[in-house]
Amino acid sequence: MAPGGADPAPSTPTAYVWTYRVRPEWRDRFRAAYGPAGAWAEFFRGSPAYLRTDLLENADGFVTIDWFADPDSRGALVAAHQADYAALDREWSQATTDETFIGAFAAVPGAPAA
Repeated sequence: MAPGGADPAPSTPTAYVWTYRVRPEWRDRFRAAYGPAGAWAEFFRGSPAYLRTDLLENADGFVTIDWFADPDSRGALVAAHQADYAALDREWSQATTDETFIGAFAAVPGAPAA
């Protein structure tokens, strides 16, 4: 079950939301790596169900929203490529002082998309 609620239906687009506090000297590199054309999005493109990554920023840090076509595809991708995921995670761990998974959220049918 997704944190904070029921699991989304199998065909429901699902957003995985993370927050990050980033060391000041890493902010520019973080934007590049965690944005829609960055290293993480490139990894997620290994799944045909990957839709996009949104990167949000304020003075306190960043939020990433990684969209997949269904709630199972992200986990399947990470499980199938654990070594690549772990290497990417290690590579960028020094950029942050805090990283928090907020949760997986199902898209609301009929809601306007950004």
